[in-house]
Amino acid sequence: ATQLPEIHRTNLATALLSIKAMGISQALSLDWVDPPSPRAIAHAATQLYLLEAVDADGNLTSLGASMSRFPLDPRLSRTLL
Repeated sequence: ATQLPEIHRTNLATALLSIKAMGISQALSLDWVDPPSPRAIAHAATQLYLLEAVDADGNLTSLGASMSRFPLDPRLSRTLL
């Protein structure tokens, strides 16, 4: 049986936060080996917005930049800050 790629089975919030911290604003425009669904990216973006890591326009906030320095799920890094 073929398993789904990891990117289709995991929360993308950590990856999206790292992508934003690298200065890449449009994650959907990346050349993914196995692209995640737009719905999964939208869910991750919503989660980052609710954690105040990105603003309403999807831009990284100063809090989000601080959160991206932790090798943790964004929910945990937000808790620490």
